[in-house]
Amino acid sequence: MKQLKAKLLAGVLTAAMVLGTFAGAAPLTAKAASHATELAVRAVDESGKALSGVELVFEKDGETYDFATTDEDGEAYLDENDFTDLVMANMDAADGDGTGFGIYEVKPASGSGYTLANDSIKMDVQNSGESWGYPCIVSVNGKAYAGETVDLALKVIESEKPVEPVEHPKTLNVKVVNEKGLPVEGVHLEIFSPNCCRNSFAQPTDAVGTASYTLSQREGIGMPFAIALAEGEDYEIVTPIENIYFERDTNQNENYIAKVNGQEYNGEEVKLVVKKNELSISEVSGAGAEVSREGGTATITVKGTSLPAKFYYVVHCYSPKGVLLSQVEEKEAEAKGTETLRTFEAEFPSVLHLPKAAYWEIGVETIPNSEDGYYMAKGENGVKIAGTVVTEESKNTMVEIFTEAGKKNESDYTAESWNVYKNAVEAAKKIAEDNSATNAEFQNAIQAVKDAEAALVKTEPEKPSNPEKPAKPEVKVASVKLAKTSYVYDGKVKKPGIVAKNDKGEKITSKDYTVKYAAGCKNVGTYTVKVTFKGDYKGTFTKTFKINPKGTSLSKVKAARKSFSATWKKQSKQTSGYQLQYSTNKKFAKSVKTTTITKTSTVKKTVKKLSAKKTYYVRVRTYKNVKVGKKTVKMYSGWSKVKSVKVK
Repeated sequence: MKQLKAKLLAGVLTAAMVLGTFAGAAPLTAKAASHATELAVRAVDESGKALSGVELVFEKDGETYDFATTDEDGEAYLDENDFTDLVMANMDAADGDGTGFGIYEVKPASGSGYTLANDSIKMDVQNSGESWGYPCIVSVNGKAYAGETVDLALKVIESEKPVEPVEHPKTLNVKVVNEKGLPVEGVHLEIFSPNCCRNSFAQPTDAVGTASYTLSQREGIGMPFAIALAEGEDYEIVTPIENIYFERDTNQNENYIAKVNGQEYNGEEVKLVVKKNELSISEVSGAGAEVSREGGTATITVKGTSLPAKFYYVVHCYSPKGVLLSQVEEKEAEAKGTETLRTFEAEFPSVLHLPKAAYWEIGVETIPNSEDGYYMAKGENGVKIAGTVVTEESKNTMVEIFTEAGKKNESDYTAESWNVYKNAVEAAKKIAEDNSATNAEFQNAIQAVKDAEAALVKTEPEKPSNPEKPAKPEVKVASVKLAKTSYVYDGKVKKPGIVAKNDKGEKITSKDYTVKYAAGCKNVGTYTVKVTFKGDYKGTFTKTFKINPKGTSLSKVKAARKSFSATWKKQSKQTSGYQLQYSTNKKFAKSVKTTTITKTSTVKKTVKKLSAKKTYYVRVRTYKNVKVGKKTVKMYSGWSKVKSVKVK
C-alpha cells in the first residue's frame, strides 16, 4: 500500500502552485468556490446504519492509498491537505509517471472485515480547466460534487472456514503507585476517549493499588482510549496509560483489548504513576473594586503557588442583608502576573432590575466546573456595586421633600391628586427608615414624590356670582414609552419618537408635552429622553435608549488538529474590540466558552486544546467601552450568524 508523503510532497505541491506548474498544467490560481478539494464519506451497512472503526482506502491504477478510519458517526474526512498528499502520492506512483488526475475509488481496506455491498465511491480528480489550473474534485459517482457527505454501503465478510476461537483479554488490570513505587489505595479510575465516552472502573484501587476494568462491549472500536482519574481525586497523573485500542473478534462476536500504551496487550498488569495535587489558590480578593449597576469589569487578585495563567470563575450577587439575588454561570479568564500573584478581569452583568443589589462575591478555580466548589472572595474582599450606599445628596434631598410636604394643606388640592401625593410621601418615608435601602431606591422614591407633587391639582374657589360650570373630567397620563429603545450605530443622530397614552387609553398628542433629548445621541452609548407634560396633563417622565455598536460577521472558520482558527470582518468605528464565543452545543445552552479580543485590528483568533473530532459552533460580536458616570461598561452588538467546524 502506498503511504502518503504528507510533509515532503505537500511542500512540492505548494511550490508547484506558486510557480504555476503541475504535471505539465498551466500555472495555478486561487481556487474557484465550486471546485472541491475536500471529501466527506459515511460508511453504512445495508440497512443504512453508520459503521464506526472501518478503515477506508483509495484505489487508482492498481495502487492503494491510505484514507481514514470512520469515527463514531461512521464518517471519514479528506481535508485539503490530505487531498494534496493523495494527488502527489499518485504522481509519485509508477516510478513518477503518475498524473495525479483520474478516478480514485473509495473502498474498505483489506483486513477491515468489510466488503462493498454495492458500488465503490468514484471520485474524479481533474484540472480545474482555468488558464492557471489546479487539481480538484470535479465529480463523485458521476455527479458534480459540492461538499455533501457521500454514503458507502458495506457488508461484513463472512468467513468460509470456521476459525478456532482465540481467547483475547477483555479485562484491563491497572496498578496505581506513587513516584516512589508504593501502592496508592482508594483511587477512583475512569477509562475514556475524547471521541465517544467515559466509563468508571467498578471499584477503587485496593490495598495493593490494583483495580480492573472489564469491557462492557459498548466501547468504540479503532479509537484511542486512556486512563484518567475521576473528578475530585486529589492526585494528578505522572506516567499515563494511553493509546488503548479495542478490536472486534468477529468469530466470537465480542470486543477485546488489543493494545495498551501502543503495545500488544496480553492481560498483564499496567502501572499508573500518580502524585498528590498541591493546593494552588490560597486567597482571592476583589477588595477596593467597584462596578456600576449597569454592569462592567473589575480586577480580581489571586494568590497562591504554581498559579496557572487561566482561571474559571463565578459571581454571586447579594443584598445588604446577605440574601442571594442572582448568580452567573462559570466563565473563563486569562490572567497576568507571576505563579504566586496573578490578576484577571472579571465581568459583571447589569443589576438595574435588582434594586436591592449591594455587592458581588467571586469564586475562582483552576479547573472548569469544579465539583469541590470555588475559592471565594467574600465580605470586604468582594466587589461593591456603585450606587448601593446612600449618598449625602440623596439623604438631603429626601429631607427637603419631607419639609416641603409639611408645608402643604390637604384642603388646597383635589382629593384624588392629594392621595397620590400623600402615598408617594409615605412610601418615601419607609425607604428613608430602611437601613438596608440602596441609593437607587432613595432616588426612585424622591422622583415619585416630585412627580406626584407636579401632578397636584388645586381646588377652585367658589364664585357665588356666577353659575357653577360643570367640572371638566380630569385625565391623567397613564403611560409614556419610546417608539424605539435600541439602535445600531450608523453615524447618524437617533431621536426616538414618544408614545404617550392617558388613562382612557387615548393617545396624547405632541402639543401636550415637550421633549428634551440628551446631548449627542449619535455614538454608541445610553441616552436619556425627558418628557414634560403641559396643559391638561401633568408630570415629567425620563426614559432611556441605547445605541449599540455595529456587529461583524465570521469570514471563515478553519479546522486544525484539536483546534480551529476563526477570521471575521474588521469593525473599527465606535468599537473597542470583539468577543469570540464557541460551544459544542449549537444553541449555546451549555459548554460555552468566550474569549475577548481587545484590539479592533485583530481579526483572527486560534482556539486550541479542544477535543479531537468534535464539532464546535462559533459566533462573534463587537463591543464598545462606554463611560457611564465614573465607571466604564461594555456595550455589545448582536451575535453574528453561527458557523460550525469539526476539529481534527
